[in-house]
Amino acid sequence: MTPAIEKLGLLSAIFFEIDDSFAFAVQPGIYQVRQKMKVIPEPAPRTRAVIMSSVAPVISGPGSEDFACGNCEKLLIVGIGASSKFTSIVVRCPGCGAFNETP
Repeated sequence: MTPAIEKLGLLSAIFFEIDDSFAFAVQPGIYQVRQKMKVIPEPAPRTRAVIMSSVAPVISGPGSEDFACGNCEKLLIVGIGASSKFTSIVVRCPGCGAFNETP
């Protein structure tokens, strides 16, 4: 686990990459967890809820968990609380067009 410094606006954060799909950033008194979503084939019509947007993130909130496209790593869901449950929802990445499944 090798930390790297990332600029987040006017703030700096120490960014730790745990593996290919999980990472977190630490600022004084603040942490942010980032996970890559699983890329799946396009769902058949009327089988899954699919969120399609021309901008990212498609969902945002004040929480500490972020979810990135499993293909291009664009942040698709930002600031979700640890207790939030998004299951069986698919997000189409506006950057690369990949279909991503929520964890």
